[in-house]
Amino acid sequence: MITRRSFLERLSAAAGFLGFTKATNARAGTEGGLPIPRQIKAFCIDFNWVHVSQPRKVQHEPSVEETIVFAPPGHWADASPEKHVRWYAQLGANVIQTFAVSCNGYAWYKGGFVPAQPGLKHDFLTEVVKHAHKTGILAMGYFCVGANSKWGKDHPDLSYGTPSNIHIPLTDDYLNYLSRSMADAMKVTGMNGTMIDWVWNPADRLREKGWLPAEQKLFTQLTGKPFPSAGQPGKDDKLEYERKAIDRCWARIKATRDNTNPKCVL
Repeated sequence: MITRRSFLERLSAAAGFLGFTKATNARAGTEGGLPIPRQIKAFCIDFNWVHVSQPRKVQHEPSVEETIVFAPPGHWADASPEKHVRWYAQLGANVIQTFAVSCNGYAWYKGGFVPAQPGLKHDFLTEVVKHAHKTGILAMGYFCVGANSKWGKDHPDLSYGTPSNIHIPLTDDYLNYLSRSMADAMKVTGMNGTMIDWVWNPADRLREKGWLPAEQKLFTQLTGKPFPSAGQPGKDDKLEYERKAIDRCWARIKATRDNTNPKCVL
């Protein structure tokens, strides 16, 4: 079986360095920052996931199957920023898609509002940004909106557990936390932008046994309608609520960027 490392090495060797395309006049990150290329060549080495071997329950099948779940805190904490950037440069990327805070809820940089990945060897994102800029590459830090295992464990009343799925209602408390963590990463690391993932409402299957009281309250706050005593909103009311929740989340993210660093790309 090909390993993650050998796959990346083969891909890197095959690709070589492709360089930049002609850039736009816009610049990302800070005053005098790197130009935004007209043609984006980006890639992501995904620190979010890990394969877990589990016994199979089906007869006459191999005894073990692999399940993909969120990587535990500290997984890949020894990653080298210098090697990371060198690999992207050899691949021909002009934008590095890497991590500010991954789905497990821990940060990939040190000294910030969000606790760093346990055992983080390097000040990873901050150093990736520095090495990337020396190479002429933009560095984007990732945030997952709809899932954060640490938040779920720390705030069980504001989360539908911490599965490897979308489990967080977009309450006022959570948007305050998300905004603060995004602003912090922009200030501390100097990243050129951020990639926002899973801007969705909690998965329906997690609400089957009933909505959290906090989300029931948010439903009324956003729609002006009382939460139905039957325990589940009708289709149209649910759609109205979820659209408003997502719109409000996007507006909050944009306001955070605008108030922190308008040149940071979303």
